[in-house]
Amino acid sequence: MLLSALIPATFFVWLISDHFHAGSVLEFHPGWAQNEGEFKMSFFRFWFFNFGILVPLGLTLVGLIAWQVFQSRETRRFELSAAIAIGFGAFVLACWRVGRHGFSWSWAVVIFLAFILLVWSAARIMNGGFGWKEKLPEEVAFIFAATVIFIFFFSIKTAPWIWDNLKIGIWAYFIVLPFLWRQLITQWELPIRAAVCFALFASGFVSLFGGLAAGKGGFGFANRGELDAVDFAVRKMPLEARFAAYPTYNHPLLLNGRKVVMGYPGHLWTQGFDEYGKTNELLTKLMQGAPNWRDLARTLRVRYIFWGREEKTNYASSARPWEKTATIAASGTWGTIYDLESTRPQSPATPQ
Repeated sequence: MLLSALIPATFFVWLISDHFHAGSVLEFHPGWAQNEGEFKMSFFRFWFFNFGILVPLGLTLVGLIAWQVFQSRETRRFELSAAIAIGFGAFVLACWRVGRHGFSWSWAVVIFLAFILLVWSAARIMNGGFGWKEKLPEEVAFIFAATVIFIFFFSIKTAPWIWDNLKIGIWAYFIVLPFLWRQLITQWELPIRAAVCFALFASGFVSLFGGLAAGKGGFGFANRGELDAVDFAVRKMPLEARFAAYPTYNHPLLLNGRKVVMGYPGHLWTQGFDEYGKTNELLTKLMQGAPNWRDLARTLRVRYIFWGREEKTNYASSARPWEKTATIAASGTWGTIYDLESTRPQSPATPQ
């Protein structure tokens, strides 16, 4: 079942990566954000300053679980599981680094050590079996998974903006919380439990209520009336037709599922589309009404030009030469759509 899930997953990755043409954004970046800009700090200061009591509590929990495993009969199975996970992860990471950045002796040593670790694990399994007669305690399995997730979050940069890694790291936090409560906090007296919970969650509540207060009037995302009007206007236009429009995240064409020349640059950058600058330059020249605007439209495979609120604001100095030659496909209070494949009929000459 797990392997069969790779088929639809591959298909959807193919769809969202421009048929696998998007570049890889993964990068070996140990330390997460502790070396970035204003957050640049020493290791201990960064983690204790930003995450407070969660760090010592998490380390205590990991140490306690590790000690319990060491004293139990499941030690051998856990050792093999950890060795296989560490060996395989190190092997894949090192091979990827060599493939992307070229040969390096340091990564070659990592590959060699990871291979030895995997061979040792295989030999141990062949000689004595894996020993899965009894399942590992659930806390061991979950804490080990959370540790692996945290190491990945800590070591691998998964997006150009380093803070996107929080989307991964938050899962380690969610996994650890119930076991932190069950294995540690509930063992203490009520006043200590209250103090620990306050230290864990008080800053989060301050941030939450501060954010709610700042945006109590709401944050505008889209105008529903404009969306519905644009949806009605483009309903009879071909689905495969491409529109030239200003690239922003909440453009009514995008929210109605229509194809545009270029999406929001912030999204393109984070998804590995590094070379969108040239397309953006051509689109800007087209929307500004450059002398060769027809050639630019053909290069960008544009059928329609959308001229609405965002376009009027961001291309205010445009000559808009298409208004003299292209047919108006639709118009309204939201703007105008011009069909470049349909020429506007010439008005008859006025007799002198």
